[in-house]
Amino acid sequence: MPAPSLVVQTTYAELLERCAAAAFGEAFPDDGTFTPKAIKGRRYWYFQTASAEGRSQRYVGPESPELLDRIAQHRQARDDERERRALVSTLVRSLGLLPPIPQIGQVVAC
Repeated sequence: MPAPSLVVQTTYAELLERCAAAAFGEAFPDDGTFTPKAIKGRRYWYFQTASAEGRSQRYVGPESPELLDRIAQHRQARDDERERRALVSTLVRSLGLLPPIPQIGQVVAC
């Protein structure tokens, strides 16, 4: 069987990367923060959330360039979504428009 073309390999790699980023984003909701901890000279990352029962932490992984990139992308996506929501709210209030229906809001959130 011949090796897949470079285009196919690149497309597949991009698909894997996007799926991993989406899974990472879904695993860590917007209401928490990433927190590093130093243990025996190494840095490990945890995801911290607060609830009525108190604070909870979930292990994310050891620090690596890839993990730091994913954390930065998660923050950027969260900030971007907040900015888009703020823009929609401003338009609705300023122009007296009706707010978007939930289905359109979900598309804007993506």
